Amino acid sequence: MRILLADDDEFFLKTTEDTLVSAGHRVFTATTGEEALEYAISKVPDLAIIDIILPGLLGTEVSRKLRNYSRTAPIPIILVSIGVAEIEEADGDPGQFLADDFLHKPIEPKLLLDRVQRLGSQREKFAARGREMPPRPAPNSERRGAPRLPIDVEVTSKTAEALLHHPMINISTGGIYVEVDRYSPKGAMVDLRFSIPGGIGDIEAVGEVAWSLEIEDGLRWGIGIRFSDIDEPSLRKIERYTCALLGFVKPNGGFGP
Repeated sequence: MRILLADDDEFFLKTTEDTLVSAGHRVFTATTGEEALEYAISKVPDLAIIDIILPGLLGTEVSRKLRNYSRTAPIPIILVSIGVAEIEEADGDPGQFLADDFLHKPIEPKLLLDRVQRLGSQREKFAARGREMPPRPAPNSERRGAPRLPIDVEVTSKTAEALLHHPMINISTGGIYVEVDRYSPKGAMVDLRFSIPGGIGDIEAVGEVAWSLEIEDGLRWGIGIRFSDIDEPSLRKIERYTCALLGFVKPNGGFGP
């Protein structure tokens, strides 16, 4: 398979190219959005793997532009990212950027090759289907764009199926991001309990799974959980924590660096 690989991280570019070449694929590499777009139009690869944050044109814009050309519209596109903000913006749906899949860095070679094989085998189906720009979803909460910052605590989550204990990776007043060892479907409701560091206090809330992304083949998933029921004091605790990390206030509530 002929694959376009676009990323400005030299280490990721080289290791991923080696993985693909060792599996028998031919790889074209690009390090900017403009270069990725040019290569895709001129070489028309069988599949494109594009980092979301590229110099020049963002990967999301490259994806959208490729859908505007009949020559490149059928190309399956995998968007990759080391962060989760863009994935959360799209509610875990790559179609919001006119792409076909998301992968979260670092990417396990087996997971990468499985996705490449699956999407590459569907290229004819992609060629036959229309590529309409989907409507952008309206933000469902004024907290949707709140700063999302790292946190290292354990969260207890209770779903209809299980009671789980797992690490929380980041937090905002809009929700949390966790990594777990079992899949949770979008829309699943979760009872959450955790403590904010620095003596700020305990939090109890109800959340809804906004998106779920496989990180390690069949073993680990990244889950975005949006708060659906959280009281005002709990929001203020989270806000105090995030502001402290941003340098606005101290964790104990005082202002200053």
